[in-house]
Amino acid sequence: ISDQPAGFNYLWLNLTEKQSGASVSQWVDAYETSATGDFKLDFDFSYLRSGDWVLGGFDISDQANNYVSYWNDLDGNIGSWEQQQIDKLKTIGVDVEDFNITVSNGNSDSSAPKFSNTQLSFDTQTSQLKFTGDLTDDRSGFDYLWLRLEDKTTNKSFWVDIDDWNTTWDSGEETTRRSGSFEFTQRFANLPSGTYEVTDAEVSDRAGNQISFWRWDNDQDVAVQRFKNSGLDLSALTFALNNPNADLALPVFTGLTLSQGA
Repeated sequence: ISDQPAGFNYLWLNLTEKQSGASVSQWVDAYETSATGDFKLDFDFSYLRSGDWVLGGFDISDQANNYVSYWNDLDGNIGSWEQQQIDKLKTIGVDVEDFNITVSNGNSDSSAPKFSNTQLSFDTQTSQLKFTGDLTDDRSGFDYLWLRLEDKTTNKSFWVDIDDWNTTWDSGEETTRRSGSFEFTQRFANLPSGTYEVTDAEVSDRAGNQISFWRWDNDQDVAVQRFKNSGLDLSALTFALNNPNADLALPVFTGLTLSQGA
């Protein structure tokens, strides 16, 4: 890959199975390319679903913020924006049809991770939030879980991220990532008083089996039940907070100037 004069910034590539919507993705940043611009992305299909896989997304940008952002919503209809992105990709040497592959896999993983013994708590004395639990995944291994919690009165929110970094894997599972225990601990000193509950969430294994819950979706009940079937009751992940000393004021500038060098 090459870019003049600003230089390459990043590439994000997503592959998606058409029927299930299962997906896998990879990033490449500028520091991951060779001196001559070479790069390599490896997708492990050992546990991925059988089926027809297509390019689900392709984002690329340079340091001057020239970018293409393609997303395939799999509905079979190509809108004007999507066609514009397809045409732009062709001008830089990328044909979305070149990513179509058929996978036949008798060892595929089609189940999202499972959870047990989950607990969410907030210590008002230390302003520390703790989220703990156990997790398993039958074949490909756990990838990530994230939660967005919000107080709907103040619209204040924060994120909880669970991944390899805050998971202790059971003996022998350090590479497979099929079973372990996680602990997220972080201090949130300036959360305003309110009741915080999960408004968005997503979990995935390394085969791209996901459960997603979005606050703007019309089928939230379906997502909530899927999470509950996986052992994660989103309605139980809530807490009330009384914090009259929370800092809610924006920063204030004085003597702010903007100057341009020669």
